[in-house]
Amino acid sequence: MRAVRLEQQGTHKRQAKGGFANTMRKLIASFITVCVFVPVVAQAQVTQVCGDSAPPTINVPDGTADKAAAKCLSAITKSSGKFVQTKLKSMGKCLSDRVVGACPSAKDLDKIQKAAIKGRDKIAKSCGATELAALPGTTYSSGFTGTEVASCLLSQNNVSASLILAKLNGITDGFSAAGGLNSNLEGCADALNKQTGKYVPKILKTINKCVDLQAKAGAVGDVGPVCAPSYAAGAYVAPTEPKTAGKIEKTILKAVAAMDKDCTVGAEGPFGYLPRLHACPYAATVEDLKECLVCDGADTVWAEVNAILTAQYAETGTQVTSTIQAAHDAASPGDKILIPTGGYNEEVTITTDDLAFVGCGGATDERPIIEPGGGSGTNRGFQAVGVDDLVFQSLQPNNWDQDGIFITGVSEVDFSNNVTFRDIVADGQINSRYIIFPAFMDGVIVELNEVFNCDDAALYVGKSTNIVTRYNVAYDNVAGIEIENCDNAETYNNYSHNNTGGMLVFLDSTLLPRSNDNGNVFHNYIVDNNTPNFAPSGFVQNIPQGTGILFISPTNSTLSYNHVAGNQAMGVVLIDQAGVNVFAGDPWPLAPGEQGDVCIDNVIGRNTGLDTNGTIPDPDIGFGITLAAVFNQQNLVPLVPVVNTCNEFDANEPSGVAYVLGPTEGEVCP
Repeated sequence: MRAVRLEQQGTHKRQAKGGFANTMRKLIASFITVCVFVPVVAQAQVTQVCGDSAPPTINVPDGTADKAAAKCLSAITKSSGKFVQTKLKSMGKCLSDRVVGACPSAKDLDKIQKAAIKGRDKIAKSCGATELAALPGTTYSSGFTGTEVASCLLSQNNVSASLILAKLNGITDGFSAAGGLNSNLEGCADALNKQTGKYVPKILKTINKCVDLQAKAGAVGDVGPVCAPSYAAGAYVAPTEPKTAGKIEKTILKAVAAMDKDCTVGAEGPFGYLPRLHACPYAATVEDLKECLVCDGADTVWAEVNAILTAQYAETGTQVTSTIQAAHDAASPGDKILIPTGGYNEEVTITTDDLAFVGCGGATDERPIIEPGGGSGTNRGFQAVGVDDLVFQSLQPNNWDQDGIFITGVSEVDFSNNVTFRDIVADGQINSRYIIFPAFMDGVIVELNEVFNCDDAALYVGKSTNIVTRYNVAYDNVAGIEIENCDNAETYNNYSHNNTGGMLVFLDSTLLPRSNDNGNVFHNYIVDNNTPNFAPSGFVQNIPQGTGILFISPTNSTLSYNHVAGNQAMGVVLIDQAGVNVFAGDPWPLAPGEQGDVCIDNVIGRNTGLDTNGTIPDPDIGFGITLAAVFNQQNLVPLVPVVNTCNEFDANEPSGVAYVLGPTEGEVCP
């Protein structure tokens, strides 16, 4: 692929101090900004082919006319960059130890929060009402205080940094997979982990320095193309400021070279290790790993770089000043509603499409708390019916009798489109049914949430399609994660522990639409789910204590590269619709050729197995008795086989894997 090689042209000489010299310097800098910074035609070295993406909008004030506003903007960007750098470096180092659930340590958390507080104070000191009002192209100029700007900015930066960490590390569990620890896999994972604290901080520092110089030189408006790269027609487009372009290209090429150096041997091919790599989801080639770093997309790092820059320079959100409901009622499609830290005792009913509800305070763990105390009496924190394109981020909907956030289409034939739940941290207080509950939706993203103490399922996605559930932590619930009657559900890099059941992916044939097709459950860490069942009612009341993954009536689905351990009744349970019909009396028949399931390369260790079913779970639980009967009757051979490829078991203990789909086949794994 032809591209352009960036070369610095001209020299940079230090200007003498003094009035005339300063004046000439500013005139020359302004002339260069306006007239000279055009793309240089040469041979490019950044060769990754990516989808088109514009440079982020970077709005700057005239620093020659308003030095105070330029100083305020500099405080915003430096505080943001320092906070992101601190979080990425401290968390990246912690994650390199590959101990699931250990990060952040108390020391890491203290360091991260101190960086947030220091940044908040710096912004508050430099950004008064006058300075903020002079910032162009950002709603920070519309009634925010410096402290409020910092709270909302750093909260959004906190989410972006968490996504960078997740994308470059995933769930790190010592690379448990068939064949044990692979040194090539380990080396590649280490290489990606090292980019966590180097790559993004260097990119941000370079871009922000360029912007600072532009403002001081008198540039006004959007300098995004001057200071930040983009992609057009699949090709890399460098920023037009030569020195910045050279530094960014050098940083990108160094990261790309690390992938060539540490991620090439043994990575690709039918026995390659890349499918086991928890970082950069869906990477099948080394080139995919490079694109994970360089391209702008849902599964890439660069998307979060642009999000950080947008929050710094081009915020569009308006701040809640009374109630969230009042802010919603005043909003128009496309608006972002920024919710300050604090308590909100209200139920919010959403009727407007294309809104984002974004909490502030997340960087210091002070997300807005939404609790019962006012509203329509539905016992839900947020609810919407038939509304499209919603985002919920950095919120804490605690202790709702029904659901923290309930978003649904109209019916099984009238879905709504696109909802995202991100960085929701909530305590159900043994009262909430679900914290997150989308239904009848097409396009669901559930990521970076931490949810606990629910008497049903903390994270529930039902009767929907095109779903991504990733980077979540669920504990102390009856069911940690539940995917019911869904198609095209990608469920990966989740940590579900100390629930009654860790993960349920199933079809309930009494509900419409009747489908559990094309699911992909991989790279999850499902351990120690031995909490006694405390559900007051419903399907989950029948989940046996000590259940890892329960996969009921899937079609054309995969269950791969998961770590399932320490679940005292069973590790992984697979049962097809024929089995459900036989054992539970379900009236829905299995159509010929309907099943096409695959189960490959799971790590199942230290689960009590077939010899202990019937002791845990409690024999009084009906579904538990059914499962125990299924596992202990050797003469039952259900109708449809499953391919069980390369599962690895602990040689010293029972595996806890029960296949209720009939005969299995084995193959040799790398």
